[in-house]
Amino acid sequence: MLYLDMDRAVLANTRFAISPLTTALGALRLLRDTAQPGGGGWRYRVQGAVRDRKLALLGSLFSGSWDYVPDFLTPQPQAPETALHEELHTVATTGSARLRWELEIMAHGVGEERLAGRTIPGVLRDALERGERDFAERMAVELHQLWESAIAPQWTDLRTRMESDITHRAQTITRHGLSGMLATLHPRVLWSDDQLSLVSRLQGRISGSTGLVLIPSVFTTDLRMVIDSVPAPATRQPIFAYPGREPGPGRRSTPCSG
Repeated sequence: MLYLDMDRAVLANTRFAISPLTTALGALRLLRDTAQPGGGGWRYRVQGAVRDRKLALLGSLFSGSWDYVPDFLTPQPQAPETALHEELHTVATTGSARLRWELEIMAHGVGEERLAGRTIPGVLRDALERGERDFAERMAVELHQLWESAIAPQWTDLRTRMESDITHRAQTITRHGLSGMLATLHPRVLWSDDQLSLVSRLQGRISGSTGLVLIPSVFTTDLRMVIDSVPAPATRQPIFAYPGREPGPGRRSTPCSG
């Protein structure tokens, strides 16, 4: 179980955001989650982009059963909707200390978080030998290529679905308060005694945060968390990528076929 203390600062700075790269990462995770309902068409589309564009780093990161994919690929949104080029710049310029810390977690795990490490595949190891900055820049380039091939053609529909979900959550806040809305995000999110309890195999308590970012996802029925539950360089606000609502009758739906 993870616990997030919801003090006055976190409550005051809980906000929604639309993130192009978080959306792209959600699509990439379909390569790992073959049981995701309705994900087949998008999975084939992403597989085709990774194959045709020869996106070796992304293909290596999102194959197999990693416990952890580096969080620098999911930049913290600085606005209600951050432009793709701004997010890619953030990825490409990730600080070396933060990047090394995340890659250590990927390779060796974190015992107190119950994250297991795994031998880094050769393609990633070879890229890392050229330095953290080169590694981050190559990741940004591959993410941009994935976006252009797989996500951009459907972005208008995807964005509309996320905007609709945020509107619905805002209406829930006006009727039931922020705590009532948070309790509707996912069955794994529980509210009690001014803290969020997150049902997870990870363990820890997150206190002293300055906010919480909520991002609707169109590619998952699970809750994805970006949380520094152990001390980290350049600590970030927690991010929840939660499953957005399905379009209702008469609403435009995003096609899932390739």
